[in-house]
Amino acid sequence: MGSADAAPLVLERRFPALAGRLPRVGLTVLPTRVHALPRLGAELGVGNLWIKRDDESGVLYGGNKPRKLEFLLGEAKADGKTAVLTFGGIGTHHGLATAVCARAVGLRALLVLLAQPVTAHVRHNLLLDHAAGA
Repeated sequence: MGSADAAPLVLERRFPALAGRLPRVGLTVLPTRVHALPRLGAELGVGNLWIKRDDESGVLYGGNKPRKLEFLLGEAKADGKTAVLTFGGIGTHHGLATAVCARAVGLRALLVLLAQPVTAHVRHNLLLDHAAGA
């Protein structure tokens, strides 16, 4: 996991008055790398094409979800909360990311899950939710 005391976030560099004022828990390692995709760029006719590797942003859970969870869970911890609640479809990646990251920072995650078609992927996510303690 990253550190909330690491180099200033882009948000804090852009808005210096926010520096140190937003509760945050370290869930990411930022910034992530970017990679050139020259063959795909040529095939699409767009010239230089780059991809940002947000899959490398977190040790526990990659992608963009830990970026926002750093602040949401940081606020919950700063307010003395012991649990967080979120909702989505039964295969929600947001719910899974919340469960994994909340557990890592000592919070309980409660998921309110709504019906959606049950696929192998959805069943897999439900098992992961359970394994994360949600």
